[in-house]
Formats: sequence, C-alpha cells, structure tokens
Amino acid sequence: MKRLTLFYALLFNVFGGAIFSQDTPRSDSGFDVKGAQFTLIPTRFGFAVLTPEGYYDAEGNFFNYAEPYPEELKEININNLFSAQRNNIPYILYPGGGMLFSFREGALIREDLSYAHNNYYDSHFFSYDNNLYLLGGYGFWTTKRDLLRFNFEFKEWEKVAVTGTYPKEGFWQLHTVLHEDKLHIIFAEKMNTASQRSTPLDKIYTLDLTRMRWTPQYDFPEALADRMRYYKNYGVQNGNSWVLYPSDKQKEYTRIDPVDGRVSISPEKDFIVSALYPLFIDDQMITLRRKGKSSPDYELKIYPYAPTAYTESYALKHPNSFRNTLLMSVGGFLVLLYLVWNLLLKGQTYTLSKDRIGKRMRWVALEPGEYFLLRKIAQYGSIKNNEIVHFFSEEGKTQDLFVKRKNAMVKNLELKLQAKFKQRFFMKIEDPNDKRFYIYRIASKVIIKYT
Repeated sequence: MKRLTLFYALLFNVFGGAIFSQDTPRSDSGFDVKGAQFTLIPTRFGFAVLTPEGYYDAEGNFFNYAEPYPEELKEININNLFSAQRNNIPYILYPGGGMLFSFREGALIREDLSYAHNNYYDSHFFSYDNNLYLLGGYGFWTTKRDLLRFNFEFKEWEKVAVTGTYPKEGFWQLHTVLHEDKLHIIFAEKMNTASQRSTPLDKIYTLDLTRMRWTPQYDFPEALADRMRYYKNYGVQNGNSWVLYPSDKQKEYTRIDPVDGRVSISPEKDFIVSALYPLFIDDQMITLRRKGKSSPDYELKIYPYAPTAYTESYALKHPNSFRNTLLMSVGGFLVLLYLVWNLLLKGQTYTLSKDRIGKRMRWVALEPGEYFLLRKIAQYGSIKNNEIVHFFSEEGKTQDLFVKRKNAMVKNLELKLQAKFKQRFFMKIEDPNDKRFYIYRIASKVIIKYT
C-alpha cells in the first residue's frame, strides 16, 4: 500500500492487544471502540471499524451510517462478518454465506438477490482478479469443499468447477496466503460428519486460480498444526508467508512459507493479546484488545512486524507425489472415458438462454421462473424447493401464494418439455440433508449448456 496508508495507520493504531509491562511490546496508542461488537475491514486508504451503531475511520472519528443499518444484520453478531476488497470497495459477507454487502460512502448496501445460505460458516472470503470468492465452510453437520464466485450480473453465488487433489471431507476455519495466482491453505480443519469431530488438515494445499486446480504441496507437522489451531487469532499474511505473532504462551514469531516450503522461528520476549481476525497493513499487525477484564469496550492497537533474525528454520516435506500423480492419471482417464461415452452415446445436450431452451431446430420458450429453475440445475445439478419459492416472493403477498405460483410454473414447464422433447429434464426427490424438505435434481441423460 501507499505510504499514506501507513501514515493513517499510525494515527489510528489498529487491531491487537498487549499488557503494558517490561515484558510487552511497544505499540502506538489507538482509540477506544465502544461495546464488544465490531468488525475490522480494509479500505482504500487503510481500514475502518464497523459497529452496529456506526463506524470509526482511520483517525478514530466516529460516524453514523449514511443509511439505516441493514435489518438483516441486526440479529447477528457483527464480529462474525468477513470482508474483502474489490476495486478498492470493501465487501462484507453474511455469516454462513449468501447475503453480501458493500461499504460505500458511509453506508452498508445490500448487493445480492440471494438469501442467507447458512451453509458456509467459517469459510474463506477473498478477492482475486476482480471477482469475489467463497471457499469451504461448515453447515448442515458437514464441512464443505465448494468454491463459489459471486456473479455481479445476476447478483447471486455460483459454484466454480475445480480439479486436482484436495480434502474430499471439505475444510473450514481456513488460514490462507494469496500470492500471485495461487491460494495456499496454510491451515484448516475438517469435520467428520458422523462424529462431528474436527481435526486439522495434515498438508498445505494450493489452488491455482488460473486453472482452478488443487495440488497438495507439503506435509504439515502435527505440532505446527496444533500451534496454528490454538493461536490462530495471532496470524496474518505477510508477503508470501503466514506469520504467527508472539502471544503470552508462545513468545516467538513463526513464519510459514508455502512457496518455498520452509518454517522459520524467531524467539521474542514481548507478546500481544489479539481479538478476532487481525489485519496486516504496511508491515504492521492491526488488532483490537479488550481494555480490561471487566471492561465492555475495546481499544485499537498496531504492532510492527519486527522479529530479530530467525534462529531456527526447517523444510517441510513433500507428500507422496508419485502415488498421487498415478492415481490422478488413472482417475482422469476413467473420467474421460465416461464423459466421451456420456456425450456420444448417452447424453442429451440442450442449450439454455434467458428466453428459450432446445437443440438444433426444436425450441421451447421460457418464462423467467422457468429459466431460473433450469439454470440452477444446469449449474449445480439440483435446486432446493425453497429457493424456487423465494424467486416468486413479492412484498405484501402471502407465502401460500408464492407456493401456488411455484407449483403452477413447475407443472407447466414439465408439460412443455415433455411435449416437445419427449424427455424428462428434472425430478423431485427428498433432500438427503433434511427429509422434511425436497429438491429438484437434473435427470440422467440430460446435459444443459447455458449462455
């Protein structure tokens, strides 16, 4: 960032905590943040602290929001919000995914036309190549491995297809390094669905964002994983590495380089006390700390990245790349055979646009609700019933009317497609995650390409 950022940051003194004694680090005094609910977000010229009542700028000035605080955020703890920047605009993600807000001109503005997913808690929200992404998370008793991208044209989230080797159980509580065109998962946890027991990943995984391909890079020692797990609130990205700052029980800097595969350690007599989700700006850790054990308020702190020379360094081991490559090659060949067979011998391929679906000279005109359903099953393979009902929602109307509109649309669409193509495009089944509800799933032998 520009040096102007550092100047504002020094005036402001951000995110972190220390107990002032002979054994604590020096940091510039910051300003007080009233209450225990806040979220720290990066902005074009540094950062801001959002609270339910208003926000603090980088100089500690408090402002009321220019627009009313969003109703959707009043029932949640603002500490659980995640943020990322796109085109110098901060975006804030609702806990569990779905609803997206921007912070512009002193107001929190709703950007999406979706709904609260409640399925991607503790996921990783990040920006890359002028896009916003959401990776992993936890919901409905399982961790997720999904990569979602926000579609600014349709104002909704879309699943991105990825390849390669990555944890099939999914991951949550991620700590990552985004460097050049690669996202490195330094640390994350996976959840066993049956036992609901969470365990750390045993490898560093890298996602090539140009090819959307996963690769396991290095084995992750158990002792280092335990340290990351218990001191995760002291970690931030610094350049192409992840750095754990010293805490009261871990008086050292730990630097993890996912590119070169090295871990370096520097002893440190000082320590900090950090709140959730610190920032790293211009070689400084920005964090908040409670003013006192019984105080309801927090104070902003900035801590410089100033380790002495790293005195210990060791290399991380590569995973068994030959076995993985062999398995991937065999698996890829089998998948290729299946796709060729499916496309040439089995599949029925249709083209979907906003107002029609068909192939060759046979087409069926579509209403907006019909296009919405078909596009969703083309993207994701299925769509939940409540998502379709939500499409027909209208202020001042009853839920019963939405359901009737949805049922009529689905029935009419089935009749049109069956009459024209003698083909069933989707089927209604029970939701495997909740037997009280049901979903619409794309039929076998049907492939839909959408434009």
